[in-house]
Amino acid sequence: MEKEECKIQYPYLPSGRKLLYVPESNKYMSLAKNVALTESTDRLVSTGAVIIDKDDNVLSKGANQSAIKNSFLLKTHKHWCI
Repeated sequence: MEKEECKIQYPYLPSGRKLLYVPESNKYMSLAKNVALTESTDRLVSTGAVIIDKDDNVLSKGANQSAIKNSFLLKTHKHWCI
C-alpha cells in the first residue's frame, strides 16, 4: 500500500485566522527583546517572549537557555565558543 502524502501549506493557519506582524517599536516586542538580551544564555540565537493579559499585565516572561548551567562553564562557553 502506498503512503498517502499529507499536503499541508505552511505556514499552516486554521480557517479564518491570519498572521499578524508586530513592529519592533511595539512596547511588548521591546520588552521581549529586553528579556532576550538580559535573560538568554544562548548568545548565538537569543530569544525572549512575554505573555500579556487583556489588561496589559505581564503574566510571564522567559528566554531560551543554553544547556550549560555551571557559571564557570557558561562564561567560558560564551567567551570562547560563540
